[in-house]
Amino acid sequence: MAEPESMEVDLTTGAEGVEAAPALLGPLPLNLLSTIKAAQAQNGLRHGDYMRYRKHCASRLQSLYKLLKMQHGRTKYQKRKLDVHNITDVK
Repeated sequence: MAEPESMEVDLTTGAEGVEAAPALLGPLPLNLLSTIKAAQAQNGLRHGDYMRYRKHCASRLQSLYKLLKMQHGRTKYQKRKLDVHNITDVK
């Protein structure tokens, strides 16, 4: 079985096409398919347990929302722009 090709994300240009500091931001190698398949196998899809995997995904999304302070509680959800400059945690 061949090793999956790593995907790269280029963060050197901003959303408006403005050039960011290349010393701080560069291409990031991401092995998305292997990461997703490993998470699926560890959290229920190996045995066809879709409810367990759904619970895992919901929990993971909730923790990301909390980390990024994108919670809305009982009020109406307000979409916030997610920029590289606003992210401080590596998660």
